Amino acid sequence: MANEPFSIKKMLSGFINPITWSKSIVIGGILAIILIVGFTIYRAYFLKTGSNVNKPVVVALPGSTMGPVTFHSEQKVEDKKRAWWKPIPYVAVFGGARSKDNTFDFEPEYGAQAGLRWDF
Repeated sequence: MANEPFSIKKMLSGFINPITWSKSIVIGGILAIILIVGFTIYRAYFLKTGSNVNKPVVVALPGSTMGPVTFHSEQKVEDKKRAWWKPIPYVAVFGGARSKDNTFDFEPEYGAQAGLRWDF
């Protein structure tokens, strides 16, 4: 193989080969998926962003008059995460009408659901 002469035709045939391009596309797609998943995990768990809760925004347009404005920055509302072992009760009620056998005869439908939900 070391004594093989250089051939432009052989070099170009490898570049034009569809198998080479399909392998490159598959490898590039796998690398893109790995990078997207890794960046998502990094943003979600390691890069903590500041909270925008109770950061007042006041927009005053030209000519507007505003009364006294007071901000209470000490009031902070935080969602408390519920323990995973505590179920969340729910009730859902629904109603509507459905046609029977693709005709214009509509039958009313009513129902309700109730149960427990767990958020992990």
